[in-house]
Amino acid sequence: MVVDGEYCGRLRSWAWRGLWERCWFWKLFATGLMFGFISQMAQSVLNTTFVVLGGVAHMEYIHDVMAALSAGSAPPALPQEIVPELVTAGLITAFVSVILSGIASFGMAAVSLKCARGEDSDWLASAFGGFRRPLSLAWLFVRLLLIYTVWSIAASLVAFAIVLGLARSTGAAGSMMGIAVFSVAVPCAMLVPFYRYRFAYLVQADNPDFSAGETLRRTKELMDGNMWKSFSVDCSYWFAFLLPLLLTLAGVLCILVGRNGLGLLAFLFLVPVLWVLFMYVKMGQVGLYLALTGGRREDAQNEVVNE
Repeated sequence: MVVDGEYCGRLRSWAWRGLWERCWFWKLFATGLMFGFISQMAQSVLNTTFVVLGGVAHMEYIHDVMAALSAGSAPPALPQEIVPELVTAGLITAFVSVILSGIASFGMAAVSLKCARGEDSDWLASAFGGFRRPLSLAWLFVRLLLIYTVWSIAASLVAFAIVLGLARSTGAAGSMMGIAVFSVAVPCAMLVPFYRYRFAYLVQADNPDFSAGETLRRTKELMDGNMWKSFSVDCSYWFAFLLPLLLTLAGVLCILVGRNGLGLLAFLFLVPVLWVLFMYVKMGQVGLYLALTGGRREDAQNEVVNE
């Protein structure tokens, strides 16, 4: 399969038509909204529970902090007796966040695949399918996070060594060149794990019984020799990123010249634009995933797209 300009154009057209003609946008938007609501509710319940269980000490400290902030003074020091409870609360909150992040990522991938295959009549059930295996999906999320972290640290160390070498050999000019190398090298190095494991949750959604290790191995095998294709598809969306860029520049310029209202309006409009762009790019990548795996894909008129 050759991923050239013509192929990317057909893929983008398929994704755009599906988003609006087959209502993929609203199904994906509803899925993201539901998981965002669930996450916020879980956070509120945990916070309320910790405050109630903490008793008078927590309530008094929160009251003192609010009073200090209202008066414009510095908040009081944290009482030592509630530090262990706050650490425990933070760990439990992080654990719940990881579980919900894994479930939400799986749900978005499952709904995307259902839409792309024209099987989206039961998309709501697919969205919540991750609740059947929350710990496995959480472990997949953690392993991906660890992979990205290790790559980031390794790339930073290599780039930092280059910066030191240039600084010692050429002085101030070398330092500036080294900083430029560091700024470019680290993000570029992070593209490798990003594209290597990009389809992890799509593979998991297609194979819900896979363990985290099996999912990562299958994803790595799938992307062997295909990372450039995924990158090329992303690059073909360059024109779509012009609108959020222009909105950002317009918002900054309006604030700089004192038109704060117009600046705020530009930034508020930026949020839905970025969400549409995210789903547009995501569905294009789903189409590429189905092409790489030989999966069935339908267009907005229920006709199978032949690769």
